[in-house]
Amino acid sequence: MLKKAIANVKKVLQIEDPYDFTDVDMYISEFITGTEISYINFESLKEQIKV
Repeated sequence: MLKKAIANVKKVLQIEDPYDFTDVDMYISEFITGTEISYINFESLKEQIKV
């Protein structure tokens, strides 16, 4: 499932990218659909696959 989650990511938001945690669309993109994900969460997914 983790490999499918990574394959689903369309954009990885870098630290310098604007991120509005109060934006509903941004929240849905990251935590529900997983299509746009923060760099930290993306790296976490990759680490979980290595274990």
